[in-house]
Amino acid sequence: MSDALEVLKRIVREEYKNIKDGVNIHPSGFRDYTPEEDSDFDEPHSTEKMESVNEEWTLYTTTQYGKKLQKLKSYKSKKAAAIALGKLSAKLDTPRFPKNVDGLMIVDESVKKECCDNCKEGHTCCSVTEKKTMKITKTRIKEIIKEEIQSVLTEGTRWSVGIEAPSGKIASTYGHYDGYPEYAGKMLKRYYSNTGKVKQLMKLGKQGISTIDKSIKGGDDHSFGHPKKGETVFYGRDRGQKSSMSSTWRNRDKLKFNSGDEFAYIWSVKDKKWYYKSRYSNPQDWTELK
Repeated sequence: MSDALEVLKRIVREEYKNIKDGVNIHPSGFRDYTPEEDSDFDEPHSTEKMESVNEEWTLYTTTQYGKKLQKLKSYKSKKAAAIALGKLSAKLDTPRFPKNVDGLMIVDESVKKECCDNCKEGHTCCSVTEKKTMKITKTRIKEIIKEEIQSVLTEGTRWSVGIEAPSGKIASTYGHYDGYPEYAGKMLKRYYSNTGKVKQLMKLGKQGISTIDKSIKGGDDHSFGHPKKGETVFYGRDRGQKSSMSSTWRNRDKLKFNSGDEFAYIWSVKDKKWYYKSRYSNPQDWTELK
């Protein structure tokens, strides 16, 4: 069930942030979610010997009493079915579904391979036993929406910033607050569009950046608890944090979102330009920061 809830939470968070930040919502409503490799909710692989099973996880609509209404589609893996459940659950309270539909359910209808082989040989086949259901209802969705909106309001929009050498190698560090392009991207573009300034930012930001602003000078009248207006706040210089939050990557394709960051920015020393991409929304590919 964690797969479906994670998908739904990400959809809710992204759409609410777009509304809050004044971004136009796609006419079709909630976006599709494409799971990335090394997803946070991948299940560990078992080291035990697995039985040969023809997997089939079937998605159904349900009534307010949890009874199945209509079969929607079958999937070959639990994860694929859960992702579909998460995406469709975001549309449960829309005209996409009839009014008598109150929820969605996934049922494990897998059968062992030897049962199917017996069928082919004319023997009695094992009956399908429904088990391991995943359910989600409109009531639960409303609760999740409230929880995630509150989380969006109180959390930072995490991000990362890096510098890309002519060889393609990247050094990056972590940023905690206001990582969306309309703020962090705007700051980087306006005040940090030269290699020397980016190197200074990376050096001071080795232990992480709390908030970015137009200046990195600091001063006696600037601290983590009482930041000076217009000054960038660093976890190392301004709070005394020692642990490093920096990472290195072989190239752009290898860079990953490791610390809950939602946006990544890199300064290309070769091109003398900023590029960025988003974890959950657009752009999904490296795009020049305008």
